[in-house]
Amino acid sequence: MASITPATILFMTCFVLLGQCAKLENTEAKGNDLITETCKNTLHSEKCVSSLSSIPGSNTADPKGLAKIAINVSLAEGSKILSYVHELKSSDENKKSGILSGLNDCDEVYTDAIEDLKEASTAVDKGDYETVNRLVSTAMTNSGTCENGFEDLEIPSPLTKQNTHFSQLCSNVLAIIKQSA
Repeated sequence: MASITPATILFMTCFVLLGQCAKLENTEAKGNDLITETCKNTLHSEKCVSSLSSIPGSNTADPKGLAKIAINVSLAEGSKILSYVHELKSSDENKKSGILSGLNDCDEVYTDAIEDLKEASTAVDKGDYETVNRLVSTAMTNSGTCENGFEDLEIPSPLTKQNTHFSQLCSNVLAIIKQSA
């Protein structure tokens, strides 16, 4: 009976590890293909691919998982915008100007948008896509409401870029949900 040499063990270990690496690469490729295919059906496909691909685990997610990730990306962006609104509101210069009224409106609508997106994430888990659509649509509308507040005051919005980005992320969520339902 032949004995197993250390070289044989090393060879077998390498063979098994290479097989595992190939499986991992194949899974990641399939995940990236799903992201690309899913994002083709959104209005902002490049933003969709870049935002989803940047999240760990997105390349192994199923369509429902991608929908939840997209909601979480929008939620994170909404939170970031709300922090920026708070920063702008704390500025002494802004406290003395008419911009504070618009910022207060944005504070309120982004607070609501964040809550709506949290509820939407829970609704995805329950498979309640009608509720998800309603909540994400409302969050998306809130970014427009923020922007319109400055137009009503006839002053330039300091949040145009952020509002547009948030709205596009929410639009992508709606398209992904439509495919997942």
